[in-house]
Amino acid sequence: MMSNDTEGTCGDGNENPEFDIPANGVLRAGQTVTPWDDRVRVEGNCVVTKKLHSILVEEDELNKWLTGDHLIQEVLNISADDREFLMTGISPEGWNVMFPVATV
Repeated sequence: MMSNDTEGTCGDGNENPEFDIPANGVLRAGQTVTPWDDRVRVEGNCVVTKKLHSILVEEDELNKWLTGDHLIQEVLNISADDREFLMTGISPEGWNVMFPVATV
């Protein structure tokens, strides 16, 4: 298990070699990956609201998706909202801004 003071990022060329996230991963620019207990925290600003948003995922599941060997819904045991944030950078709050619930 990694120490909680190790941090890796994707997309900016400053990846931490201890952290098994490929430099050409598909995380959105600006999203960071940080060890968090027995999982990793992916954090970044929502592209709609610009507010900080984070999710927790299993490190091995995230790595399988980032290497391109598997579809996201096959390997990541996370909610649809969390998958959307990983793929598009849009948080649940961002979707509510874009697609407000119509009141009758």
